[in-house]
Amino acid sequence: MLRIIVWAVIGLLALYGCTEGLCRLTRAMWMPRNLRRILVVPLTGHKENMEQIMHMTTSRMLIDQGASEVMLIDVGLDEFSRRLAEELSKRSGYCPVHKPEELETTLLQLDEK
Repeated sequence: MLRIIVWAVIGLLALYGCTEGLCRLTRAMWMPRNLRRILVVPLTGHKENMEQIMHMTTSRMLIDQGASEVMLIDVGLDEFSRRLAEELSKRSGYCPVHKPEELETTLLQLDEK
């Protein structure tokens, strides 16, 4: 009985691996090469773990395979968290923290580059 369960789990994992591989292959074949992808992170409230958020977005960029920039959006950060986010974004090379009102002009400027 245990052998059947183990083989069923191995089969399901193999099936998952095959479908994930097919998804990545079709994405690589059909995705336009010059497409620029931006990961947008809305931030609100008081964030003590801003550095952890930055690391998570960086790892998310690597997982998405194609997101080339991270854009932090201030949707109501307190002053301490905003200064911390701005300092970390300067240090790590992210776009500066933007307000939602500035988002359209920022995206247009990025599109012109």
